[in-house]
Amino acid sequence: MNYIREHFRFEEGFRFQLFETNARQDTIHCHDCLEINYVKHGKGHYIIEQQMYPIEPGDIFIINNAERHMAVHGEDFTIMVLVFDSRFVWENPKEYDYLEPFFNRNTQFSNRIPGGNEHYLELCEHLFKINKEYREKKEGWQLVVKAAVLLFLAILYRYCKANHELGGEGKNIYRQYERMNPVLDYIQENYREQIVLEDLAKRAMLNKTYMCTFFKEVMDMTIFEYIQKVRINHSCRLLRTTEESITEIALLSGYNGLSYFNRAFKELLGVTPKQYRKKSKDSASIAKLRESKEAGELLR
Repeated sequence: MNYIREHFRFEEGFRFQLFETNARQDTIHCHDCLEINYVKHGKGHYIIEQQMYPIEPGDIFIINNAERHMAVHGEDFTIMVLVFDSRFVWENPKEYDYLEPFFNRNTQFSNRIPGGNEHYLELCEHLFKINKEYREKKEGWQLVVKAAVLLFLAILYRYCKANHELGGEGKNIYRQYERMNPVLDYIQENYREQIVLEDLAKRAMLNKTYMCTFFKEVMDMTIFEYIQKVRINHSCRLLRTTEESITEIALLSGYNGLSYFNRAFKELLGVTPKQYRKKSKDSASIAKLRESKEAGELLR
């Protein structure tokens, strides 16, 4: 499955972000952090790994750092997204329970939490509190946000336990991923340069041979594939948000040759960089036209 792995840069000491989006997702992707979604408006379908869930207003979705996903939806769609590093929550072993719904699941687990269950209103209450504090940023807002996140996760844990959705190899999976964090951080910071396997192995404190095997076990892809995805993901942002030439974007994304960049880009996303840029601009134009039309209707 071709997909992009996205990297979030968090403020040091507060590894949490919240934002709303109505953007269409062109590719399946995953993140290097944990994610909670709340659907404010719109309907569609959410593809998460091998599952397809319906999307209804008010739905909550729980997605971990390894799950590939993409929301397919119509034009009238808004989703609130919370992303955070596991270290935002887990500071000592006793706090692992907060993360069990992300890492310690069984086959009964569902990423989707619809309305109509006894824990749903409590979960929404804490999400709305987080959103309010994050937006207003009053004195002490970071303390309140973290407290509300912990309350949300505690109720989520209670919900999953009540539905018999927990029980697996969560702690082991988490520890393996944590060992990879210095390697992933190094790749994200140095993707424009030549990356040497020996440097990565040192950061994971492994020999080069086992480093390759361990990385593939944890990340479900080779080191080379991960670096390619990071570089292509960066190039996608530049294609969408700048007017730089494709040759310049290739260089800024860690590729020394345009032909190799074009080939790698199409192999991963199924279109050339030029086609991707045109498609992105067309989508942005349609969105602006829709916003203009809606504003005109409001002024009537």
